[in-house]
Amino acid sequence: MIEQIYQLIINLVNFFARVDVQYPTSPRDIWIHASSVGEINTIAYLVNLFIERHISLFITTFTKTGQERAKILWKESVEVSRFPYDKKSEIENLVRIVQPKALIITETELWPNLILTTKGIPKFLINARISEKSFPRYRKFKKHISMMLNQFELILAQSKIDSERFIELGAPPERVKVIGSLKYDAVKRPYKVVSREFHGYRKDDIIVIFGSIRTKEEDAVIRTIDKLRREFKNVQFIIAPRHLIRKEFIVAKLKARGIPYILRNTRGKFYRDKVLILDTLGELFDFYHIADIAFVGGTLANYGGHSLIEPAYVGIPVIMGPYYSNIKEAGELLKEFGGAKEIETEEELLQTLRELIQDEGKRKEMGRKALEAIESRTGASEKTFNLILNKIKLID
Repeated sequence: MIEQIYQLIINLVNFFARVDVQYPTSPRDIWIHASSVGEINTIAYLVNLFIERHISLFITTFTKTGQERAKILWKESVEVSRFPYDKKSEIENLVRIVQPKALIITETELWPNLILTTKGIPKFLINARISEKSFPRYRKFKKHISMMLNQFELILAQSKIDSERFIELGAPPERVKVIGSLKYDAVKRPYKVVSREFHGYRKDDIIVIFGSIRTKEEDAVIRTIDKLRREFKNVQFIIAPRHLIRKEFIVAKLKARGIPYILRNTRGKFYRDKVLILDTLGELFDFYHIADIAFVGGTLANYGGHSLIEPAYVGIPVIMGPYYSNIKEAGELLKEFGGAKEIETEEELLQTLRELIQDEGKRKEMGRKALEAIESRTGASEKTFNLILNKIKLID
C-alpha cells in the first residue's frame, strides 16, 4: 500500500512540476545525483578528481539552482540535468541512455525508484549523514529504508554517529565506513584570482565581508557598518545576502542611513568607499579571498548558519553568532583551533570587528589557525574516489 501511495504522489508531483529532463548525448561512466547548490559545492573536488582521470560523468540535481551551479563549475566537462522527482519511467529512460557503470548518491538522497530501478548497477552513498532531527522519521520506515540501504556497495559516512544510524536502519555493517565529510575538500575548487586593486581597493584597506546574511540579521549588520565606517576610513565593507531577492531591501536600508553602496551586478568595478552588495550567484568564495575578516550569516539570528569553511580556508578570521546548529562540527573545530570567535549580540559583533580591525597581528594569527583547522579535516574526497574506483574498476 505504501509503495502504491508513493508512486501516486510521485506521478502527481511530476505532472504539476513538469521537470525538463535533459538526457545526455552519450553514455556516461558514472551517474552522480546531488540535491542543491550546497551538495554540488560539496562534491566539487571529488568531481574534479573524476574529470582529471577522464571518467565521464552525468549529474542530476533536485533543484534548478543546483543544476545552474553545476553548469557553472564544469561547463562542457559534465552533462547535467534536473532530477525527474523519482518518476520511474523517466529514471528507466535515463538508465537506458546513460548506461552508467556506477551510481553515486550524496548524503541522504534516498529516492526509492532511483535506487530500486538501478538494480545491478553498483551504487555508493557518499558523504552520508542522517541528522538527529530526521533519524526518528527514518526509523518509522525502517523496513523500506533497509531495503534501499542494502542496494549500496558502500555507505561512506561523515561521522561515527552517522554510521551507527545507518547500521541501525538496516545497512550491512561491513559496507559502512567512516571517512569524514567532503565539505572540507569542497573549498579546493577553482576561484577567480583577482587582486583587491582590481576592484578599486587599496593595499592597506581592511575589507570586512558579511557572508550569507539572512533577513533578521540585516539591520544589525547595517548598523554595525554605519558605526565602523565613521570610525575607520580605510575599512571597506561587502554584504552578500543569502537570498538575492533581499538585495532591494538591503539597498533601501543603506539609503535610509545615507550609506553609499554599489551592486556587484552593475557595469562599475571600483567599489572603494561604497558598501558592495554581492547580488550575483557563486562569487562569495571569490571575494573571501580578498577580504581580511569575515562574519558568517545565519548565525546571529536562529537560522542554523552557513559555510564557515570557505572563509576559514582562505586564512581569514571568522566571526559567527550563537546559532550554528547546521554547521556545528565546523564551528566547534574552528573555535577549538582559535580560528573563529563566537559572539552573542550585535554589540559583541561591533566590538569584535573593532578589535580585529585595530590588531593586524591578531587578524593574521586567527586566520592562520582557521586555515590550519580546515586542513586538519581534508582528504575525504580522495578516500571516496579510491574506494569507488576499487569497487568498479574503471581504472587499472
